[in-house]
Amino acid sequence: MGMRVDALLRVVALLWVYTVGALIASVVGFIGLLWMLVDVVWQLITGSDGLSSTSTPANWVKGTFMWIAGQTNYALTGSGDLMLLPSPA
Repeated sequence: MGMRVDALLRVVALLWVYTVGALIASVVGFIGLLWMLVDVVWQLITGSDGLSSTSTPANWVKGTFMWIAGQTNYALTGSGDLMLLPSPA
Protein backbone atom coordinates (compact mmCIF):
# COMPACT_ATOMS: atom_id res chain seq x y z
CA MET A 1 0.00 0.00 0.00
CA GLY A 2 1.31 3.45 -0.84
CA MET A 3 2.50 5.73 1.89
CA ARG A 4 -0.02 8.43 1.01
CA VAL A 5 -2.92 5.99 1.15
CA ASP A 6 -1.66 4.70 4.50
CA ALA A 7 -1.40 8.25 5.85
CA LEU A 8 -4.93 9.01 4.66
CA LEU A 9 -6.27 5.84 6.29
CA ARG A 10 -4.60 6.81 9.57
CA VAL A 11 -6.31 10.22 9.50
CA VAL A 12 -9.66 8.56 8.70
CA ALA A 13 -9.11 6.09 11.56
CA LEU A 14 -8.40 8.90 14.01
CA LEU A 15 -11.48 10.89 12.99
CA TRP A 16 -13.62 7.74 12.95
CA VAL A 17 -12.59 6.53 16.40
CA TYR A 18 -13.07 9.95 18.01
CA THR A 19 -16.55 10.44 16.52
CA VAL A 20 -18.32 7.17 15.77
CA GLY A 21 -16.11 5.25 18.19
CA ALA A 22 -16.96 7.62 21.04
CA LEU A 23 -20.67 7.14 20.39
CA ILE A 24 -20.36 3.35 20.24
CA ALA A 25 -18.22 3.31 23.39
CA SER A 26 -20.77 5.45 25.24
CA VAL A 27 -23.63 3.09 24.42
CA VAL A 28 -21.65 -0.07 25.15
CA GLY A 29 -20.19 1.49 28.32
CA PHE A 30 -23.70 2.32 29.58
CA ILE A 31 -24.85 -1.24 28.92
CA GLY A 32 -21.71 -2.47 30.70
CA LEU A 33 -22.53 -0.27 33.70
CA LEU A 34 -26.03 -1.74 33.89
CA TRP A 35 -24.57 -5.24 33.56
CA MET A 36 -22.13 -4.50 36.39
CA LEU A 37 -24.98 -3.46 38.68
CA VAL A 38 -26.93 -6.63 37.92
CA ASP A 39 -23.78 -8.74 38.37
CA VAL A 40 -22.88 -7.18 41.74
CA VAL A 41 -26.41 -7.64 43.09
CA TRP A 42 -26.39 -11.23 41.79
CA GLN A 43 -23.10 -11.94 43.58
CA LEU A 44 -24.35 -10.38 46.81
CA ILE A 45 -27.58 -12.39 46.79
CA THR A 46 -26.31 -15.77 45.63
CA GLY A 47 -22.72 -15.63 46.84
CA SER A 48 -21.51 -17.05 43.52
CA ASP A 49 -20.20 -15.77 40.22
CA GLY A 50 -23.18 -16.94 38.17
CA LEU A 51 -22.89 -14.07 35.71
CA SER A 52 -19.35 -14.59 34.50
CA SER A 53 -16.82 -12.28 32.89
CA THR A 54 -17.04 -14.39 29.73
CA SER A 55 -20.67 -13.48 29.12
CA THR A 56 -21.83 -11.76 25.94
CA PRO A 57 -22.16 -8.27 27.50
CA ALA A 58 -18.72 -8.59 29.10
CA ASN A 59 -17.16 -9.65 25.79
CA TRP A 60 -18.75 -6.71 23.95
CA VAL A 61 -17.57 -4.19 26.55
CA LYS A 62 -14.04 -5.58 26.47
CA GLY A 63 -13.99 -5.85 22.67
CA THR A 64 -15.23 -2.28 22.22
CA PHE A 65 -12.69 -0.73 24.55
CA MET A 66 -9.88 -2.80 23.01
CA TRP A 67 -11.06 -1.68 19.54
CA ILE A 68 -10.84 1.98 20.56
CA ALA A 69 -7.34 1.47 21.95
CA GLY A 70 -6.27 -0.44 18.82
CA GLN A 71 -7.64 2.15 16.41
CA THR A 72 -6.08 5.01 18.35
CA ASN A 73 -2.78 3.12 18.28
CA TYR A 74 -3.14 2.56 14.53
CA ALA A 75 -3.94 6.22 13.88
CA LEU A 76 -1.08 7.57 15.99
CA THR A 77 1.68 5.07 15.21
CA GLY A 78 0.61 3.15 12.10
CA SER A 79 0.89 -0.26 13.76
CA GLY A 80 -2.07 -2.59 13.53
CA ASP A 81 -4.96 -2.67 11.08
CA LEU A 82 -7.87 -0.39 10.27
CA MET A 83 -11.13 -1.82 11.69
CA LEU A 84 -14.24 0.30 11.26
CA LEU A 85 -16.38 -1.51 13.86
CA PRO A 86 -15.65 -3.39 17.07
CA SER A 87 -16.24 -7.09 17.59
CA PRO A 88 -16.65 -9.08 20.81
CA ALA A 89 -13.39 -10.11 22.44
